[in-house]
Amino acid sequence: DRCVAFIRKTFDDYDKDGSGSLSKEEALALLMNPVVQAKLGQMNVPVDDLIDVWNAIDAQDLDDVEGVTAEEMLAGFLSIGMENSASARAINFMRQVFKVTDVKWDN
Repeated sequence: DRCVAFIRKTFDDYDKDGSGSLSKEEALALLMNPVVQAKLGQMNVPVDDLIDVWNAIDAQDLDDVEGVTAEEMLAGFLSIGMENSASARAINFMRQVFKVTDVKWDN
């Protein structure tokens, strides 16, 4: 799909250090790009609340490594696009809360 290919290329453009992951700040900068927002709209991903979008992306980050990979980002977009509902957003929010409060890192 062309939208996915575009997101992957744009992800690489925003990955300035070539680490293969984006920090929250880098990811939010990517999400604020109007061209990216238009592509996300084509994927049925609402961009009216970037924190909700970030939570969906970060909820897919299960490797406990700082930042998100392109695959985690795409999984987050797909989770929103396929289940664009209040319940999907609530689940992503609860995953985010769990990650923050899991101080023992034992999942």
